[in-house]
Amino acid sequence: MRTLCAFGVLLALVSLAFAAIDIQNYCGNKVYIRESHNGGCDANPDTGDCDGDPLTIAPGGQASINTIADGTGISIKISLDFDFISGILQFEYAVSDNFYFDLSDLDGISGGVVGAPFRSSNVRAVPTGPGAGSGTCKPILCPADVTCHAAYQLFDQEATKGCPDTTVFMDLDLCVAAHDWQKRGVNFTS
Repeated sequence: MRTLCAFGVLLALVSLAFAAIDIQNYCGNKVYIRESHNGGCDANPDTGDCDGDPLTIAPGGQASINTIADGTGISIKISLDFDFISGILQFEYAVSDNFYFDLSDLDGISGGVVGAPFRSSNVRAVPTGPGAGSGTCKPILCPADVTCHAAYQLFDQEATKGCPDTTVFMDLDLCVAAHDWQKRGVNFTS
Protein backbone atom coordinates (compact mmCIF):
# COMPACT_ATOMS: atom_id res chain seq x y z
CA MET A 1 0.00 0.00 0.00
CA ARG A 2 2.84 2.40 0.83
CA THR A 3 4.39 1.75 -2.57
CA LEU A 4 1.09 2.59 -4.28
CA CYS A 5 0.76 5.80 -2.25
CA ALA A 6 4.36 6.82 -2.99
CA PHE A 7 3.78 6.12 -6.69
CA GLY A 8 0.69 8.36 -6.64
CA VAL A 9 2.61 11.22 -5.02
CA LEU A 10 5.45 10.80 -7.51
CA LEU A 11 3.01 10.78 -10.42
CA ALA A 12 1.39 14.01 -9.16
CA LEU A 13 4.77 15.72 -8.82
CA VAL A 14 5.86 14.57 -12.27
CA SER A 15 2.62 15.83 -13.83
CA LEU A 16 3.11 19.25 -12.22
CA ALA A 17 6.73 19.35 -13.33
CA PHE A 18 5.59 19.13 -16.95
CA ALA A 19 2.81 21.70 -16.66
CA ALA A 20 2.92 24.68 -18.99
CA ILE A 21 1.38 28.05 -19.70
CA ASP A 22 0.69 28.45 -23.40
CA ILE A 23 0.58 32.10 -24.49
CA GLN A 24 -1.09 32.86 -27.81
CA ASN A 25 -0.52 36.31 -29.32
CA TYR A 26 -3.49 37.31 -31.48
CA CYS A 27 -2.38 40.97 -31.32
CA GLY A 28 -1.33 42.86 -34.42
CA ASN A 29 2.06 43.56 -32.87
CA LYS A 30 4.75 41.74 -30.89
CA VAL A 31 4.35 41.07 -27.18
CA TYR A 32 7.23 40.75 -24.74
CA ILE A 33 7.47 38.39 -21.77
CA ARG A 34 9.55 38.43 -18.60
CA GLU A 35 9.26 36.00 -15.71
CA SER A 36 9.80 36.85 -12.06
CA HIS A 37 10.33 33.89 -9.71
CA ASN A 38 9.58 34.47 -6.02
CA GLY A 39 10.06 38.22 -6.42
CA GLY A 40 13.48 37.74 -8.00
CA CYS A 41 14.84 39.21 -11.18
CA ASP A 42 12.69 39.56 -14.24
CA ALA A 43 14.13 36.88 -16.49
CA ASN A 44 13.61 35.72 -20.02
CA PRO A 45 11.72 32.44 -19.44
CA ASP A 46 13.58 30.77 -22.32
CA THR A 47 17.07 31.48 -20.99
CA GLY A 48 16.65 32.44 -17.33
CA ASP A 49 18.84 35.43 -18.16
CA CYS A 50 17.95 38.43 -15.98
CA ASP A 51 19.84 40.93 -18.08
CA GLY A 52 19.03 39.61 -21.53
CA ASP A 53 16.26 40.43 -23.93
CA PRO A 54 12.71 39.44 -23.05
CA LEU A 55 10.99 36.56 -24.77
CA THR A 56 9.30 37.95 -27.89
CA ILE A 57 6.11 36.51 -29.37
CA ALA A 58 5.37 37.65 -32.92
CA PRO A 59 1.83 38.54 -34.06
CA GLY A 60 -0.06 35.28 -34.49
CA GLY A 61 2.70 33.47 -32.61
CA GLN A 62 2.69 31.27 -29.54
CA ALA A 63 5.08 30.42 -26.71
CA SER A 64 4.95 27.78 -24.02
CA ILE A 65 6.46 28.44 -20.61
CA ASN A 66 7.02 25.55 -18.23
CA THR A 67 5.66 26.12 -14.76
CA ILE A 68 7.85 26.14 -11.67
CA ALA A 69 6.32 23.89 -9.02
CA ASP A 70 8.17 24.93 -5.86
CA GLY A 71 5.32 26.59 -3.97
CA THR A 72 6.59 30.13 -4.52
CA GLY A 73 4.90 32.88 -6.49
CA ILE A 74 5.73 33.40 -10.15
CA SER A 75 4.78 36.44 -12.21
CA ILE A 76 4.75 36.33 -16.00
CA LYS A 77 4.89 39.97 -17.04
CA ILE A 78 3.52 40.79 -20.48
CA SER A 79 4.10 44.08 -22.29
CA LEU A 80 3.47 45.60 -25.67
CA ASP A 81 6.87 47.28 -25.64
CA PHE A 82 10.37 45.84 -25.45
CA ASP A 83 11.42 47.99 -22.48
CA PHE A 84 8.25 47.35 -20.41
CA ILE A 85 7.76 51.10 -19.83
CA SER A 86 4.25 51.46 -21.24
CA GLY A 87 2.76 48.99 -18.77
CA ILE A 88 2.36 45.32 -18.02
CA LEU A 89 -0.28 42.68 -17.58
CA GLN A 90 0.75 40.03 -15.08
CA PHE A 91 -0.24 36.38 -15.10
CA GLU A 92 0.65 35.20 -11.61
CA TYR A 93 0.67 31.65 -10.32
CA ALA A 94 1.95 29.32 -7.61
CA VAL A 95 2.00 25.54 -7.60
CA SER A 96 1.83 23.86 -4.20
CA ASP A 97 -1.05 21.62 -3.15
CA ASN A 98 -3.01 23.10 -6.06
CA PHE A 99 -2.39 25.37 -9.05
CA TYR A 100 -3.30 28.94 -8.01
CA PHE A 101 -3.49 31.70 -10.62
CA ASP A 102 -4.69 35.21 -11.36
CA LEU A 103 -4.37 38.10 -13.77
CA SER A 104 -3.27 41.44 -12.38
CA ASP A 105 -3.55 45.00 -13.66
CA LEU A 106 -1.65 46.29 -10.62
CA ASP A 107 1.39 48.23 -11.81
CA GLY A 108 -0.15 47.98 -15.25
CA ILE A 109 0.74 51.50 -16.33
CA SER A 110 3.69 52.08 -14.01
CA GLY A 111 4.77 51.23 -10.48
CA GLY A 112 1.72 51.34 -8.22
CA VAL A 113 -0.66 52.55 -10.94
CA VAL A 114 -3.57 50.36 -12.03
CA GLY A 115 -4.12 50.01 -15.74
CA ALA A 116 -3.63 47.47 -18.46
CA PRO A 117 -1.76 47.73 -21.74
CA PHE A 118 -4.32 45.26 -23.12
CA ARG A 119 -7.36 47.28 -22.00
CA SER A 120 -8.63 47.65 -25.57
CA SER A 121 -8.24 43.91 -26.23
CA ASN A 122 -10.01 40.73 -25.15
CA VAL A 123 -7.79 38.65 -22.86
CA ARG A 124 -8.55 35.28 -21.30
CA ALA A 125 -6.75 32.78 -19.09
CA VAL A 126 -8.29 29.33 -19.46
CA PRO A 127 -7.27 26.33 -17.33
CA THR A 128 -7.37 22.97 -19.11
CA GLY A 129 -7.21 19.41 -17.86
CA PRO A 130 -9.37 17.13 -15.71
CA GLY A 131 -10.00 19.69 -12.94
CA ALA A 132 -10.96 22.59 -15.21
CA GLY A 133 -14.42 23.96 -14.47
CA SER A 134 -14.58 22.70 -10.88
CA GLY A 135 -14.66 25.07 -7.89
CA THR A 136 -12.84 28.28 -8.81
CA CYS A 137 -10.87 26.53 -11.56
CA LYS A 138 -12.61 28.60 -14.20
CA PRO A 139 -11.44 30.99 -16.92
CA ILE A 140 -10.55 34.60 -16.20
CA LEU A 141 -12.21 36.69 -18.89
CA CYS A 142 -11.22 40.29 -19.51
CA PRO A 143 -13.30 41.89 -22.26
CA ALA A 144 -12.04 44.86 -24.25
CA ASP A 145 -12.68 48.46 -23.23
CA VAL A 146 -13.92 47.82 -19.68
CA THR A 147 -12.23 47.39 -16.32
CA CYS A 148 -11.60 43.69 -15.81
CA HIS A 149 -13.09 42.98 -12.40
CA ALA A 150 -11.89 39.37 -12.65
CA ALA A 151 -8.27 40.64 -12.55
CA TYR A 152 -6.57 42.27 -9.58
CA GLN A 153 -7.26 46.01 -9.54
CA LEU A 154 -6.56 46.43 -5.80
CA PHE A 155 -3.93 44.77 -3.60
CA ASP A 156 -6.54 43.45 -1.17
CA GLN A 157 -8.96 42.22 -3.82
CA GLU A 158 -9.75 38.50 -3.93
CA ALA A 159 -9.14 37.44 -7.53
CA THR A 160 -6.99 34.32 -7.17
CA LYS A 161 -8.42 31.10 -8.55
CA GLY A 162 -7.42 27.56 -7.63
CA CYS A 163 -7.30 24.37 -9.64
CA PRO A 164 -6.64 20.79 -8.59
CA ASP A 165 -3.12 19.67 -9.36
CA THR A 166 -4.54 17.55 -12.20
CA THR A 167 -5.19 20.78 -14.11
CA VAL A 168 -1.71 21.21 -15.45
CA PHE A 169 -2.05 23.50 -18.45
CA MET A 170 -3.17 27.08 -18.87
CA ASP A 171 -4.03 28.87 -22.11
CA LEU A 172 -3.38 32.60 -21.97
CA ASP A 173 -4.85 34.28 -25.05
CA LEU A 174 -4.04 37.93 -25.83
CA CYS A 175 -6.05 40.18 -28.18
CA VAL A 176 -8.72 37.58 -28.95
CA ALA A 177 -11.01 38.66 -31.80
CA ALA A 178 -14.66 38.99 -30.76
CA HIS A 179 -15.82 36.37 -33.30
CA ASP A 180 -13.24 33.84 -32.02
CA TRP A 181 -14.21 34.51 -28.40
CA GLN A 182 -17.86 33.88 -29.21
CA LYS A 183 -17.05 30.66 -31.14
CA ARG A 184 -15.78 29.13 -27.91
CA GLY A 185 -19.04 30.03 -26.21
CA VAL A 186 -17.45 32.57 -23.89
CA ASN A 187 -19.44 35.69 -23.16
CA PHE A 188 -18.02 39.11 -22.39
CA THR A 189 -18.89 39.45 -18.72
CA SER A 190 -16.02 40.03 -16.32
